[in-house]
Amino acid sequence: MIFPRTYLALDLRQQELRAVSLTGSLKTPTLKGAQLMALAEGVVQPSPRAININDPVRLKTAVQEVLAPIAAGEERLALVLPETIGRLFTIEIDTPFANKAEGEKIIKWQLKGSLPADPEATVLDFQVLDQREDGTKRLLVAVVARSVLDEYEAVITAAGFFPVLVGFHSVFLHNYYRTRLEQPDESVLLILESGFLSLEYSQGRVPLYHRFRHVGDDSSTIFQEISRALVGAQKDYPGLKRAEVFLQSDLAETEVVIDTLRAAFQREVILLDPHIDRIISQPSDWPKWRLRGLAAAVGAAEQMI
Repeated sequence: MIFPRTYLALDLRQQELRAVSLTGSLKTPTLKGAQLMALAEGVVQPSPRAININDPVRLKTAVQEVLAPIAAGEERLALVLPETIGRLFTIEIDTPFANKAEGEKIIKWQLKGSLPADPEATVLDFQVLDQREDGTKRLLVAVVARSVLDEYEAVITAAGFFPVLVGFHSVFLHNYYRTRLEQPDESVLLILESGFLSLEYSQGRVPLYHRFRHVGDDSSTIFQEISRALVGAQKDYPGLKRAEVFLQSDLAETEVVIDTLRAAFQREVILLDPHIDRIISQPSDWPKWRLRGLAAAVGAAEQMI
């Protein structure tokens, strides 16, 4: 008998671990298991430069406990990290490059004033989003200090698992919906989770603008942040004024925040349902908001298939 391969993902947040295991194919994935575990205050404090993990032993134990019931012997995993440990950019470059290593050098030079550490001490990854006829490329670029990334990878490895895919939470979530959401020609995808707001504006499914900020759970702060983003971006991207707006949130109650976002954008805001319940192998009694909160982890595990 051939046993199906298990694909693990761990969404590591400041206050909580969210782990999933998938089987099946990319077209028909099955969620075989999901685990949540709260983290004590201060164990993890995401930062682009300072020490992030104040209690590695406690975090290692938590990683083992959250993954062991669903791992089915698998050790490889996708690791989802908070965007607050690094930076995410959408940029354009017109300098040609022959391979990824050459591209990294060119991008680091272009972003040299915005890197979290010296170029040689910064880990950089990028994805080509679009290329024009004149050769200009639009890129999605993620950067993190090597010392910070090493902290997380060392704890995961000490727990007996091996991160073979590492990325930011918002990127995995955007990718999850990019393959599932029938996006119009112009759209805004908002992510409001764990007190952080991510805004991505796309034309023709190509992200043109990305913004990420801490907003907490205060409606006035959320309104002000959206207003600032729109004022700053609409000069360069006038399509923002007519783009359809979608929201991914792991909040238990969303009515107030949707009213706030509707007032900020002055148009309707559509709350997304990732329909995690459709891929679960066994019926779940988890509330819908909890299932919505697994979308990033599922999206990361899918990229392992």
